[in-house]
Parts: sequence; C-alpha cells; structure tokens
Amino acid sequence: MRTCILAGPTRTATTSLFRYFARTKGVAPSIHKETDFFLSRLIEGVECPYDRYEACFRDVSGATARLEASPLYFAFGKRAAEAIHAEAPDAHIVFTLREPTERFFSAWTMINNKRWVAKKDFERYSASALVDLGIDQRDADIASWDEIDRLTLREGAYSSVLREWLEVFPKEQIHVVFQDWMGDEAGQAKLRSVLADALGVSNAALPAEPLYHENKSRDVKLGGLHDVAVRLNAMLEPVFNRVKPARDLLRDVYYFFNEDTREMPDKASRKRVEQFYAPELAALPEVLAQIGVTDYPDWVG
Repeated sequence: MRTCILAGPTRTATTSLFRYFARTKGVAPSIHKETDFFLSRLIEGVECPYDRYEACFRDVSGATARLEASPLYFAFGKRAAEAIHAEAPDAHIVFTLREPTERFFSAWTMINNKRWVAKKDFERYSASALVDLGIDQRDADIASWDEIDRLTLREGAYSSVLREWLEVFPKEQIHVVFQDWMGDEAGQAKLRSVLADALGVSNAALPAEPLYHENKSRDVKLGGLHDVAVRLNAMLEPVFNRVKPARDLLRDVYYFFNEDTREMPDKASRKRVEQFYAPELAALPEVLAQIGVTDYPDWVG
C-alpha cells in the first residue's frame, strides 16, 4: 500500500487538501488529519496516541493508498525525512508552497490564537518577537514542543529545506504544489494531477466537486470562546472530516461572532521577513527544477 504524506509547511491549505483527497476512491485517510507520528519520535512533548504508524489509519482493507497530513514535518527537513524513510521508504511526500512572507504572518496569527488555549498565561507574540526567534534558529535542532515556534521562519526557507528532503528521498517521491493553484479551475486541474500521481490513482478516482480553501488564518476576539471551540473541534474532527456541510456551517457561525481583523504585522517586521526569504526565493527555481517542477507562481524566483 502506498503511503502519501501532505508534509506542509503549515498555513498552506493542508487541511483543505487532506479533507478533499481523503474522499478519493481507494484511499484510506488517517483518523486525525495531523497524526504527528514522526514528530513524536523527534522531539519531546508531542501528543500522539498511536504506538504504530499503521494504527493512525482506519478502513485500510481494499485501499491502495493511505493519506495523512502533518504540516510540521516540513520544517524538520532531513530529521523528519529520515524518520519517515525508516518506516515507509516508498512514501510519496507532497509539499504545498505559498508566498513565504504571507505564510509566515498567517502562522503568526495562528500561533497567538492556539497558544492562548494551550497556556492561559501565554503572552502574545509581537510580529518582531517571532521573527527574532526564527533568526536565532536557522536549523531544525530543537528538542521539545515548547521550542516549536522557533521553526516558524524556517518553514518558509523553501530552497534550503527542500534540499534536505532531497538528500533522503528520491526526486520521484517528492511532489510540490502551490496554494495559488486553488484559486481557479486550471490551477485545480494541475493540483489534482499532482496529487493523483502522489496517491498512485487515476484522476477519475478523485472527488468530482471543486476544491475549496478551508481553515484560513483568523484572529479572535474572545480567548475563552476560542478555547471551547478548539477543544470541540479536536473531539469532533473525525466526524467533521466526513460531513463537510456541518463543518462549514459551524465554522461560519463561530467566526461571525468571534473573528477579530484588527491586528496587522508592523512594516519593519514584514521587511525583515522579506529580506530573510529573498535568497531562498532566488534559489528556488533551481531546486524545483531538480524535481521536474517548472510551472510555478510569479513570486517564485
């Protein structure tokens, strides 16, 4: 059975891709989107209820592929690649790339919202503070979950991190798509083609309906309400993954009352992030060419 992993980075529509392609004929999705199975083998403090990788999946009988999406794998580069390769050397790895500065500040919003739930005395990061963490942590050498925010800037260092993955997996098992492709019919056709190849299925086996972008990064007004919402979502995720109308309705109602659009990154922090990523973007076309990717958005290069 083929293993296909949507390996991130974070804030690049991996939730949308997982829920959509999990409905592919012959594909067995993981019980929870983010198993973090291999992450739990790399650092301390990661909650993973499964002691075997096979236990992460349900209904595998008759399936030709299994699918999971753990977007934090990307930032760990060679460390994650080696852990996955030891368990599933034939795995196909899919990376979803997004303009890196926008991705970083989307992650900044998400981190501030989620950490409030995890730690009630958490002090919200300013944009500049999160940049400082990343500048000081260029590699993936962290030991515990408490340090995970240090990798937020590294997640957008696409050229450097992709090279690490290519040290472990052959180029034929590395697939790259772009979040930008979700915006129109032609782009979605390209995305579907790449994912069908990664899953080892025909295009006809894929869901027929259009692909929609879910789980967009949003700030919230009331931390207590967000606490309850996050915990309910974690409990009901297996149901929500199968019943899209209920998921969409509840999300829309929730953000109608609790979305806060006031906080924006300061211009100085945005400039620092853009400067950090400039050499990475300049080198990206060459790295993409190594895996046969020549069709990409204008922000590449």
